[in-house]
Amino acid sequence: MMDRTKILFTTYSGYPTPNSGGPNKIIFEIIQNLDREKYQVDFLSYDLFLEDIQPLKSKESFENKLSVKRRFTNYLFSNYKLYRILTANSLYLKYHYKKRDNRLKKNVRGKKYDVIHAHDSLSLYNLLNLESKKILTIHSKGSIVQDLKDNFSNQKYLKRNVERFWKMEIDSFNKADIVILLLS
Repeated sequence: MMDRTKILFTTYSGYPTPNSGGPNKIIFEIIQNLDREKYQVDFLSYDLFLEDIQPLKSKESFENKLSVKRRFTNYLFSNYKLYRILTANSLYLKYHYKKRDNRLKKNVRGKKYDVIHAHDSLSLYNLLNLESKKILTIHSKGSIVQDLKDNFSNQKYLKRNVERFWKMEIDSFNKADIVILLLS
């Protein structure tokens, strides 16, 4: 077998699924359809890291590969307003974003990829030190900083860190080899 091109698909959170919109659905479709004799496919997000992914058979799901802890916290976030309020607190957000960034960097430490295909600027920012071709695909109508403002507009954490998020986004755009904008 010839050497396969190693591709890392990444997004800041979530996992590949046909039941969502945006990046995780597109990543799912790509994972399902790439020729595995030519490509080795890995996936990385805060929620999940998978290496040498094979296409799923019907009824299989990447959700089943999430840790029990991750499934539980996703369940709490989806079903309990109090949990969402607590995790949107400025003190928690500081810890949460630092933990996300560290997890992304830690999972790829020492790994080599031919291509990193990031589906948001924050995930790419955390992988800029890796030697590879970098593709940045944006799935929203605006910047990720605007998305954060829309979701956490009254949080002190975001107000104090908006400049840092802008810098991360600009660095990702400037250091990507290819930028793709998917506008809806």
